[in-house]
Amino acid sequence: MHFIFRKPNILFASATNLAPTRLNSLFKTTTSVHLHNLRNSKYDLFVLRLSTEAGKQSFQYCGSVLWNGSPLSAKIQPTISSFKPCI
Repeated sequence: MHFIFRKPNILFASATNLAPTRLNSLFKTTTSVHLHNLRNSKYDLFVLRLSTEAGKQSFQYCGSVLWNGSPLSAKIQPTISSFKPCI
């Protein structure tokens, strides 16, 4: 249960390349996957298309969905201390 509250902080660290390389490699930005010009795609993470419930419970999938659902004002914060009040 405690992990659920830390997930946004872990995602912020990954999005700003402050997390370990192994964690950063789980997530890709939408713009690094395709060149479609979508709203806020610069800040969004690519969400894998999964057909199994087990896959949809993975940290990679849930994290991308959680991050993409966060407000833009939170995603553009420069530090973790300024990010926390925005979520």
